[in-house]
Amino acid sequence: MSFKKKYIKLNDDNLELETFSLPTDTNLDNQNDLESNGIPSNKQFHESFSNYFQPYTKMNSETDKINQEEEDEDQIEGAAINTTTDDSRKYNTYWKCNSRINYPSSSNNACGLNLEKCTPFETSKAMTVRCPALCDQGGLVYAPIAVGDKRIRYESYVIGEDYYRADSFVCAAAYKQPIDKESSNEGVKLKKDSSQKGGLSYRKRLISRIFGGCVQIKHVGAQLDFPTTENIQFDSFYPSSYVLEEAPFSAACIDPRFYVLAINLVFFGIIFYFFESKISFWWLMIQCFFFQSLVMDPAITIDPRDITTFAELVSLTVQKLLPLCFILHVLYSTTIERTFNDDYVSSIWKMGWLATFWLGLLNNITFDRLPVDRLTISDLKEQSGGIAATGFIFTIIITSAFVQGYSVWKAGLFRQHFKLYITMIISLISLSLLPGFGLRIHHYILGMLLLPGCGTRGKSAYILQGVLVGLILNGIGRWDFASIIETQRALLRGSAGDLSKPPVFIHNSTMKNIVSWSSPTNDLSYIDSDLTGFSFLLNDMEVYVGTNTTITIPALMKENKLVDDLISGALMYEKDVKLYLRIAMCNVLDSSNRGDYTNAAILYYPSGNWTDPLPGVS
Repeated sequence: MSFKKKYIKLNDDNLELETFSLPTDTNLDNQNDLESNGIPSNKQFHESFSNYFQPYTKMNSETDKINQEEEDEDQIEGAAINTTTDDSRKYNTYWKCNSRINYPSSSNNACGLNLEKCTPFETSKAMTVRCPALCDQGGLVYAPIAVGDKRIRYESYVIGEDYYRADSFVCAAAYKQPIDKESSNEGVKLKKDSSQKGGLSYRKRLISRIFGGCVQIKHVGAQLDFPTTENIQFDSFYPSSYVLEEAPFSAACIDPRFYVLAINLVFFGIIFYFFESKISFWWLMIQCFFFQSLVMDPAITIDPRDITTFAELVSLTVQKLLPLCFILHVLYSTTIERTFNDDYVSSIWKMGWLATFWLGLLNNITFDRLPVDRLTISDLKEQSGGIAATGFIFTIIITSAFVQGYSVWKAGLFRQHFKLYITMIISLISLSLLPGFGLRIHHYILGMLLLPGCGTRGKSAYILQGVLVGLILNGIGRWDFASIIETQRALLRGSAGDLSKPPVFIHNSTMKNIVSWSSPTNDLSYIDSDLTGFSFLLNDMEVYVGTNTTITIPALMKENKLVDDLISGALMYEKDVKLYLRIAMCNVLDSSNRGDYTNAAILYYPSGNWTDPLPGVS
């Protein structure tokens, strides 16, 4: 790995960002090795210091070296890369929009001490991968993730710009990166658009939102910081990063789901228009369920070269089909059949039902685009526009309820529907009061609850029924029969707040660069558990596991070569290095068995300036 530092030159033609490696000795103090402007030669840096930083692993035997070689093979979260042939079809591996290279989906200390479980791929090789469509939305994180002293949620997890921190979502970064960047090993050039004053205009991105695409990934080592204007900024060092480049080919890179969607819209429209209601309904339900589950929004990622992954997806889809058919049969017999009576329904309103059905079925590209995750005050406040979008949704629901309620009253069904919905409301309230659980009304459950009230022959029934049936198929196809009550831990979705409380940092302003903390002895879960040690994070990587309650930065650098390399290297460019520090209780023998971390305290080394962490856990 090699540190990078950006120097900016401007001329009339372009803005050039030149990237230089970090020297490890003082030989470059000689003026012969400096350019006329005093900046070390880019070529000289790359020739002399390209291997300065390497992943820190202590290998005591030949067995360790063999294991290290095996770990260096290209890997990704949830799939495997086969690089044994040069055929472009080998890249037909779907990465998820939130896949990371060699990084687990969780955060904090999941990579182990010194990121030993998250070693980068081979530096000298570029790895080409295929990304799916819809990565503009697919890279969002819904459970809070700590990046330095920031809490990232409802954003694409992309740290940096031009070069990205190694734990960034690759495909989400590819969608955000413009294609008209000329990158090379010598630096990155951004084309300047003369039509816009003082800005850069980008016409195309590395991958398409609609069709996905292929990108090349190159590992470029440690970085001093990760500046950006659009993504997540991290203003300190990190030992691993990558750059993205346009793939040298485009064959076998297109995600075909929208082509299949266009064919289905025409084909199912013809069948739904000409066939009688019962036949067309069941044909539509079965075919669209498989389309949704296998093509449009599959529950698992498929590797086209591995037939077992496709077989697993088919098995999962068929597993859900029988109970879904039972639900649809009950709903059709009690509600939908009355609306779809061929003696009353017109073909035009059937097509209206079909149009709104597609609106609900394609929830991942329609309603999911609204800034509403869950209907809780805390979630809505964190999403930009969440409260306004929720108000709009409730306005639509209340208006529809009044319109459809009037239709139910005219049909003479108001009394029985009133009893039904009073029973539903009482049941939901009872479920919400169960201790240790939270009520979670998934959108397939919402469709099942509201559909009985749409069992009339009015025009509003066609519009509302279509949306609700589409939501039922989408929810079950993508998320299975998720429970209406969930534990508090499940509702946290892997975020902090359910584990043992963290220690408390203690800062003494008279003792610089000494980090101390106290154990949370008032936490009963700590007293009764085997969390007898501490896990110490520096810049979001675990660098110490032990029983000490005090650490000095110089001593840590002496004991940990990776930390020493990183801080010493950063000090060659900066007088004060910004360090983000977090601490948690853990099992000394297995630090993955841990409690919650503190929020990040900030220490400037070597000046010793200290900022206490914000309240809360991460």
